[in-house]
Amino acid sequence: MQTFFTFLDLPEELKTPICRTMPGEDRIEIGYMRRRATDDTDAEEKMYFHYHPDVETLFASAIHAAGEKTKDFLRAARAVWDTTIQISEDAVDEFETKWPGVKPRFFPLNAAPHLVIRFLAYHARGAGNFLAKAHYDRGTFTIALGESAPGLRIGTPEKLVPVEHHDNEVVIMPGTGFQADIDSGVVPAWHDVVQTKGAEITTNTARWAVVAFFDVADATYVPLSDTHLPR
Repeated sequence: MQTFFTFLDLPEELKTPICRTMPGEDRIEIGYMRRRATDDTDAEEKMYFHYHPDVETLFASAIHAAGEKTKDFLRAARAVWDTTIQISEDAVDEFETKWPGVKPRFFPLNAAPHLVIRFLAYHARGAGNFLAKAHYDRGTFTIALGESAPGLRIGTPEKLVPVEHHDNEVVIMPGTGFQADIDSGVVPAWHDVVQTKGAEITTNTARWAVVAFFDVADATYVPLSDTHLPR
């Protein structure tokens, strides 16, 4: 993650040109984004980067202008993406045994999988405060790849359970898209993130996390406003 934080330390004017919606759809952006807090006491402030290999061609000139530190981060991000493809394929192979025919929807011929890696830095808000308010993810499924400290909680609107990450393990969470596109009986994972005591990386940064969002090629997306409404 060091190359990610080195990238974040670059001036905003070098980072902000590296951002646009993914070609062919308007649901998710790729590249660098910063969400700033508002007067809302539960506002989420964070910096993140959505990586997909298309970044390297869509933003070639901006990446060149941003310099070697940006290129170093993108090389590291590509390695994470490649590893996550293998992790995802193993998961989808398991899905295929239960839902035959689903694998080609995740891995279509002659097209890159709809997989985006989010590198994320949460702004510190104090122990016990929300870093991400409870919600469902809109995609097919999410993979929590790693984190610097506990804080992720998964469960139902009635009960959220803290997640313990272990080496060589990932956490897979179905999104609303899994229920819509694969099996209506699979309930999406309601989850949030809270800041834990003593977990701060710096005075301003509470924790980092790396998360992958994987969607079927013909995905159905609920309105964004619905993702914060418990079912």
